Amino acid sequence: MNQTLTVDGQRIDVKQATLYPTRLVLDVNFDPKNTKKVFGLSDLQLVDEQGRAWRTDTSTGGDERSIYFESMYFSIPKKLTLQGSGFSGLDKKDLNLSLDLKSRQITGGPPGLKMVGSKVEGNDLIIDFSVAGSMQGGFVLSFENVKDSEGKSYEIPGTSWSSGEGTDDSHTIVSSTIENGAKLKGELKMNISTYPMKIKSPFSLEIPVNP
Repeated sequence: MNQTLTVDGQRIDVKQATLYPTRLVLDVNFDPKNTKKVFGLSDLQLVDEQGRAWRTDTSTGGDERSIYFESMYFSIPKKLTLQGSGFSGLDKKDLNLSLDLKSRQITGGPPGLKMVGSKVEGNDLIIDFSVAGSMQGGFVLSFENVKDSEGKSYEIPGTSWSSGEGTDDSHTIVSSTIENGAKLKGELKMNISTYPMKIKSPFSLEIPVNP
């Protein structure tokens, strides 16, 4: 089909839609020249000619991704419309940051992201971040490519969050567990892999289906 969708200035190429008996697969490509990294499309659904909605929870991934929608089970629609309310994303220039564990100073990253504390549990280091806004119905702050000052890599297998920074309900505390990071000192370099930044920009696109 090769149609292009532009959402808040971000170009999304819809390559093809393939209908199977139990699902529909939509192949899309996020233009590498986009200024924002799109983590996922918000409230994404396909609506048929009868107003029935096919929903998905698999809109995350890289620039090229396949989105799987639940099907109407052997019901072949005459037409489908792709709808959404916007996306979760972040300016690409804000994806990389350095974190000084002693001073809690963050260099780079999105505005409003703060380190508010840390603690050691067993062999792991847990770092608490403050993020503006709510995680409800969106993406949680998460990281990848975590490295210390010597270039050693670390994994973050788990993240938890709770609302409020003290009495401030406009912030969320996100706790990121760095595996085997108990002895970490100095500076960490990290890339943000998801972030709870929602951009409202409703969109709609007619989708031809190839059974």
